Amino acid sequence: MISLRRLLTGYLLATLLLTLLGVSSGVYWMVSRHLFRANEVRLRSQLRLAPHQDRPLQLPLPVAGQYAGPQLLVRVFDEQGRLVDQAGGPPDLPDMRPDMLEELRQSSRYSRLYPSHNRHEGWMMLGVKVVDRQGHWAGMVEVGTGTRPAQDLLRALGFYLVVCTAVGLGLGTLACGWLARRVGRPVEELAKVARTIAAGDWQSRADEGVGPTEVRSLASDFNAMVTRLNESLETQRRFVADASHELKTPLTSVGAMAEILETHDVDELNRGRALAVIGREVERMELLVNDLLTLSRIDHPEQEPEPLELVPESKKLLEEYQLRYPNLNWQLEPCPPVRIAAQHWQRLVRNLLDNALRYTPLEKSVLFQLSPGVLLQVIDQGQGIPSDALPHLFKRFYRADQSRARSSGGTGLGLAIVNSIVHKAGGSIEVQSRLGQGTTVSVRLPEAK
Repeated sequence: MISLRRLLTGYLLATLLLTLLGVSSGVYWMVSRHLFRANEVRLRSQLRLAPHQDRPLQLPLPVAGQYAGPQLLVRVFDEQGRLVDQAGGPPDLPDMRPDMLEELRQSSRYSRLYPSHNRHEGWMMLGVKVVDRQGHWAGMVEVGTGTRPAQDLLRALGFYLVVCTAVGLGLGTLACGWLARRVGRPVEELAKVARTIAAGDWQSRADEGVGPTEVRSLASDFNAMVTRLNESLETQRRFVADASHELKTPLTSVGAMAEILETHDVDELNRGRALAVIGREVERMELLVNDLLTLSRIDHPEQEPEPLELVPESKKLLEEYQLRYPNLNWQLEPCPPVRIAAQHWQRLVRNLLDNALRYTPLEKSVLFQLSPGVLLQVIDQGQGIPSDALPHLFKRFYRADQSRARSSGGTGLGLAIVNSIVHKAGGSIEVQSRLGQGTTVSVRLPEAK
């Protein structure tokens, strides 16, 4: 399997090589094109023609010597194609091209560029028609120059480009290797940490201080994700352990009572007591299982609830509770609807009222308030909650008073259910309490949009 660093190095080097080759080829082509055009302009200007002008020369046939030079050959041909004058150029003259003379005679153009050569170098030749006053063919003037200087320049340029490409590729290899290590090593370390975590070591974390900004951000997000997963798994393990512990006690009681009924000859009174214990523990287990199912449904709702009017929904519950608890008072003010399931709102209200009424003597009151801005408050004058217990109230199976909560039939999930309902609805919950003075639970929910 190819490592990330090798893959990055390969891609970067391939990109660099293609770029260098493209630039070098482009420079070489542009310079060679420039030299070709420069020679063409030189030849045309020698015959006093504009650089891009395609026009013939007029009779009489020109004298070769007036255009020739040491490096510039001029030949003059008559209308039959015979060489009538020649001047300039080196001793080793380039070959004549009768075929090009004939092509120019037949062509509609007045000039043509073509190559030739001698024993030492290539030549660039320019043939220009000579016409009479009626525009008829009267001969040709051929002017040419050697291309050795241009070829030498192109060979030198090619050599330098090859050297520069090789040097650039070498330096690029070092730079690409450094860049690949800088980017690839932190990612490989991150992958190594991920494998370690997958093997069960949840304490491993990626180094957030190395690599580019994006890699450091990735490492930070990865560590945060692992931390949340670890906390979630730890919560799940504690939840399973707590649920098992909560179910163990009633199951032990039921098993003991069943064993007594099976193995001992008990009278009707003790049999009734044993059956009552079994019924009470079964009821307790049923309550616990129902609370667990409620938590599961809250955490994974099947669909988004419709907006709910809280005042009429709350009033029905409060009237029902006041029949049993005359010390319950309420104040319901109009407030906007909230996107929450009706059964969840009922469960939230019941759990808060049950807690408040359970620990408040009948001679003291409990107040239920629903205010504009969707603020729900349940205020009691009960025994209060110790300050060290307040941060743990919404943990599952937590009881501030273990003995009283068990004797009253609580499962330790009431406030955990309330907390899950509130947060699923996008709200917040706060508890304030003082020992001997009472407790205030405040729930704020967002309006339905």
